[in-house]
Amino acid sequence: MGAGDMKLNIQQKALLLIGLAGLLTCIFWGGVLFWGLDRVDKELDSRSTYLVGTVTDEAENFATDEVRKRLEGIIRLKAYRINSVMGELEGDVLTLSENMTKLSQSKDSAPYALQDRNHDPRYSTIHSNEIYYLPGPNGDRLSPLAQKALSLEPSLVHLMESYDMTPIFLFVGSKDGWSLRMDKLASDTEQIKLPSEATTAQYDARDRVWYKLGEKAKATDYPVYTPLYGSLGDEAMVGCVMPYQDAEGFAGVVGMAVEPLTLYRKFADQVLDDSNISFVLNQQGQIIFSSISEGTLEPNRPDIDLRQTQNEGLAVAATAMAAGESGSSHIELDGKEYYLVYAPISEQGWSLGELVKLEEIQEPTRNIGLVVGRDMGEIKETIMPMLPQIRSMMAGSLGLLLVVLIIVSWRWAAKFAQPVKALSNSVGQVAKGNFDEKINIHTEDEIEELADSFNSMTDELKDYIEKLTAVTAEKAKIAAGLDVAAAIQQGMLPQEFPQNEHFSICASMEPSKEMTGDFYDFYYIDEHHLVLTIAEVSDTGIPAAIFMVVAKTLLKNAIISKGIDKLTVAVGQTNDHLAECNEDGLFITAFIGVLDVRNGELTYVKQRLGVSQGVTFSQQTVMLSPGDLIYLHTQNMTTMSIRWYE
Repeated sequence: MGAGDMKLNIQQKALLLIGLAGLLTCIFWGGVLFWGLDRVDKELDSRSTYLVGTVTDEAENFATDEVRKRLEGIIRLKAYRINSVMGELEGDVLTLSENMTKLSQSKDSAPYALQDRNHDPRYSTIHSNEIYYLPGPNGDRLSPLAQKALSLEPSLVHLMESYDMTPIFLFVGSKDGWSLRMDKLASDTEQIKLPSEATTAQYDARDRVWYKLGEKAKATDYPVYTPLYGSLGDEAMVGCVMPYQDAEGFAGVVGMAVEPLTLYRKFADQVLDDSNISFVLNQQGQIIFSSISEGTLEPNRPDIDLRQTQNEGLAVAATAMAAGESGSSHIELDGKEYYLVYAPISEQGWSLGELVKLEEIQEPTRNIGLVVGRDMGEIKETIMPMLPQIRSMMAGSLGLLLVVLIIVSWRWAAKFAQPVKALSNSVGQVAKGNFDEKINIHTEDEIEELADSFNSMTDELKDYIEKLTAVTAEKAKIAAGLDVAAAIQQGMLPQEFPQNEHFSICASMEPSKEMTGDFYDFYYIDEHHLVLTIAEVSDTGIPAAIFMVVAKTLLKNAIISKGIDKLTVAVGQTNDHLAECNEDGLFITAFIGVLDVRNGELTYVKQRLGVSQGVTFSQQTVMLSPGDLIYLHTQNMTTMSIRWYE
């Protein structure tokens, strides 16, 4: 018999047909399942990486913005405190102007004269807090107004003694060229040492910078500040001046002056921060004083306008400062990066600036990013090892199924080829549930057709039972995997409950047949305030569990960064972040409360989060009384109870 004449018998045909069908079925469904697991693996890895990056960036940007706002608030407060001190100086200059105006317009004679020349440094030794007269171009001719002004000496001494900074200088300049002065030095016994030019006719008060600026301001009724100017002793000075009037109009200028270093010492002790670089800029772009003595921010340089510096970023900020604006900017100075925060000191054009190292601002935000990344990494490390285990279980199950299929097919084919047994016995066997019983008859009559039909019926029943068994087994495996994931989810919840003499807390999450997004959380935000959270996600399964982790992390970070006084702001921020990238339309229904463990005051927000951005939330407050019990639960029977004792 040739190869072309070779024929397969019924048993061989049945075995070949069933074997090929079973093999192809295993290959197809195995490929589908392995492809699905591979997609889950890649999607989980991609989503976790995306979530870590997004949450980390948002946390760092938010923290940086909050630090910047806090620094701007601090610099405005410091500027206000400096302004209050400068306001005292302005008020004293205004009072001195009013007194000189009254004396200039008074027709009364001088209460005493300079006959003993005690107030003339050309003839007498002058000490700290003593008034003295510089005649200038008037020579020995004594001005009647100057003699009247000497009556102010007791009040001027009292005024100068009210200042706790030295040296400080008070002066009155006349339109006739003479001037009266009083200098406060470190000691009342210290002698006033004047340059020789000050006691000559060449010293004319009208030539001084402070006099010229005060004369230009004669149309105003408030003091003005001078730019930096050099005194006769070549010391850099800054003054506060104002004109005074006689019966004819402008009569002269009064004012007070101080060295920039003196101002810096005073504010360094009371206002400024030693860890930062501080400086004060006037309306002309000059640095009045600075905490560093050299470099770009070197003080006491009337010839330097910081608005014209080569450092473009610093020049732009200096222009804004000189214009009386407040704000902050990122600049580079001497090879280092800083945040410059600034605020106006007064209406006269002064501005306070502080340079804070950029790394000091960014360090806390980096820590937030690291914490978020670490938590998400731990979740990923927990879930990822489970996927290879599932693959191994599926491969083993498919192999076993294939072996069983081959064995069953062999037996079925062998029996199909056996002689026909009694039809009644076969029917009896099938009626007892033996679906492997086959009627193999080749009578070529109605009995053979009946046997064939009977065998077809038993095949269909057996195939149905096998498929039902396979589907049941597969569902059991999937349920086992979800049980493991649910156990991991359960382990992320707090296991120890805070207790003290005032209250007790307990919470639980009942196991479910499928993963949910339920969670509870509690933690102290400070020594006296305990944050309580219970929430549920609007869906179930792995997406809901991941959404739960993101919501729990965002909410906790927002409350910690905002503090107890901004609970609704923290909840609103979390809502905006959840709603921003919520493509699956998930949301959480949450109760967030802050319990004051000292008195039982419970402030809480109860709302859905993640539905839409820009929602304004409101909070409510309840005072717990002894014996009160608060019981909270979700639809999936996650519960939390708080009992207050006293």
